[in-house]
Amino acid sequence: DGQSFKSISFNQFAGNQLEIPINASMRDDGYALLEFKLLNPVSPKSLGMGDDTRELGIGITKLEVR
Repeated sequence: DGQSFKSISFNQFAGNQLEIPINASMRDDGYALLEFKLLNPVSPKSLGMGDDTRELGIGITKLEVR
């Protein structure tokens, strides 16, 4: 319904976890839209991790939906 859930900053490069509770209105609609606004995306190249110049800001390695 366009409501903001929360603002979160992660201080670790890896191993972060985020739990997002699903409310009744999301279940009634049958879906939930998640939007991530990334403040400081960086390129792998600027981190010395190859030649990729795309600015990236999120890497999801596992998504569990229950």
